[in-house]
Amino acid sequence: MSSDEHLDTALSEYNAKIAKLEDSGPVSDLLEALINRGSIFLMMESSISALSDFDEAIDIIEDEISSGNDVDTGLYIRAFEGRGRILCVGEPARMAEDYRRIEERLDDLNVHTRYFDLRSIVQMCCGCADDLIESGLHSQAEPFIRKALDVLGSRMGDWEDNRRSDCHALLGEIYEDAGKVSDAIREYGTAIDIESYLSERNLIEDRMHLVSDLTARADMRSKAGDTDGCISDMIRATDVLEDMLSTGQCHDPKIMVDLCQSIASQYMERGDVKESERFLLKAVKHGLPNVENAMNRLGIKHSE
Repeated sequence: MSSDEHLDTALSEYNAKIAKLEDSGPVSDLLEALINRGSIFLMMESSISALSDFDEAIDIIEDEISSGNDVDTGLYIRAFEGRGRILCVGEPARMAEDYRRIEERLDDLNVHTRYFDLRSIVQMCCGCADDLIESGLHSQAEPFIRKALDVLGSRMGDWEDNRRSDCHALLGEIYEDAGKVSDAIREYGTAIDIESYLSERNLIEDRMHLVSDLTARADMRSKAGDTDGCISDMIRATDVLEDMLSTGQCHDPKIMVDLCQSIASQYMERGDVKESERFLLKAVKHGLPNVENAMNRLGIKHSE
């Protein structure tokens, strides 16, 4: 049975279950069924139907809270996360409010919470933080990253290390947005250290993360007046990119060209014409792949 067939079967089962529960309850079972069906609709990319289920689930949650009843932490978070994921496209203010409701219950969330384990907690927290940062709401994202790091703790493993580097990179973005340059440099640096360790052992999930974080730290070092550090980070980024381009891990040379041009500009400002020309030639080489062969045919010497 295909995944689509599995989803269709699950949807039919929940349609029947919800129809029965709407007549006879109990409310707690109806709440769970609505959240589960909403999640199925999300996987089927039926956002309108999913939103309707999450809206109804959250109405039940609000009624239960108003009546002085406890609502299971796992169900509570799943409902607001599900609706927030839909609202992040087009309605960031409503999304942020739903995520604020999740934040209120983060202290109650742990690996023993129903529906959650270590990985799902970290993925949920990073997902919420990503949505908030993408919507320009950086300051609201930090509690989610702190929760993810707290849950990860000192646990070892490739997956854990990849997520840990993601968290520190996100903190770097948050501090960068807040104008806290030294804090951003520190967090990007932590992410880079972890990513470098993983990359050396071929355990990193996406080497572009290392390139992005080196570039981000370079920008911060430039703002801090550390030109040497800025150039060093950009050169490290080009080294990683060059290897990715040569091994087919990256197919778009534009980032490489932009970085080489930036490095050339930095060297020119320092009066180092030779190094500036070297990186301009590298930019041309990657921007126009046939130029190097043409230069060779014409007997024009170039060096890297």
